[in-house]
Order: sequence, then C-alpha cells, then structure tokens
Amino acid sequence: KITELRGKNNILEIRLDEANRLLKLSQNKEKHLTEEKNGLLGSIKCLQHNLEQQCNLRGENEKLKTVIIQLKKQNEKQVEERKVCVQSLQCEMRALQERHQRELEDCAADTKNKLESKDVEMKAILDKEERVIEAMRQKMKDQEKDKQSEVIKLKMEFSAKLARAQSMTVMSQLQPQASGVIPQHIFKR
Repeated sequence: KITELRGKNNILEIRLDEANRLLKLSQNKEKHLTEEKNGLLGSIKCLQHNLEQQCNLRGENEKLKTVIIQLKKQNEKQVEERKVCVQSLQCEMRALQERHQRELEDCAADTKNKLESKDVEMKAILDKEERVIEAMRQKMKDQEKDKQSEVIKLKMEFSAKLARAQSMTVMSQLQPQASGVIPQHIFKR
C-alpha cells in the first residue's frame, strides 16, 4: 500500500507540478492578457479621442464647407453686382461721351454760325465803310471841282477886273490929266 500511496503521491505531485505550471502559465497569460487589455483600453481611449477629434473636425469641416459655399455665393453675387455696376458705368460713360460729342458739335456749329454771322457783319461794315469812304472821296472830288470852279471864276473875275482896271488906267492915261494925281495902284483903295 505504501508504494501504491507513493505512486499516487508521485502522480499527485506530478499533477501538482503540472497544476502549478498551468497556474503559472495561467497567471502569466492573465498578466499578459491584462497588459494587453490595458494596452487595448489605451488604444481604444486613443481611438475614441481620435474619433472625437475627427468628428469635431468633420463638424468643423462641414461648417467650413458651408461657409465656403456661402462665401462663393457672396463672391459670385458681388462679381455679378460689379459686372452690372461696370456695365452701368460703361453705359453712363458712353452716354456722357455722346452728350459731350453732341455738345462739342453744337458748340462748333454755334461758333461757326457766329463766325459766319460776324463775317457777314464785318463785310457789311466794310462795305458800308467803303461806301462812306467812296462818298467822302466823291464829296471831296465835288468840293475840289467846286473849288476849282470857284478859283476859275475868281481868276476870271480877277482877270476881268484887272482888264477893266488896266483899260481904265490906259484910258485915264489917254485923257488929259485934269483931276490931278491918279492912283498908281487901283487895289490900294
């Protein structure tokens, strides 16, 4: 019986060793699994944090996309408004240029008309002055003719008086000097 007990005891010791080995193995496995669990929990926390950040970033991304879309719409609207404003300004500028051109043409036509009117007026004044000058020349010629006629008339009268005076002088010289001294020059009286 002792051998039997020893055999059983050996078997039990072997089992105990095996159980201890299995226990150590289990404890090591448990420790390893605990470490792995802790590592996985850390990874999960890290992943959760990353997911939260990604979710937050996605939310921000969506907000930014919305803002970008709104900004694009505003930009397109402003571009259209500026195009309309530029077209309006171009139309206004063309209208102003046309009005300015018409004003220049009107001013040129008005100036031309005024110059033509002044030209006609100056020609009329020159014609009038030439007529006045011609009339004055004619008047001077007439006056000169009148003066020449008067000079001729006076010369003729003078010649006639001179002839009469000479004939009287001759007659008085021919007549006996009864009355005294005859004046030597008839025009001294």
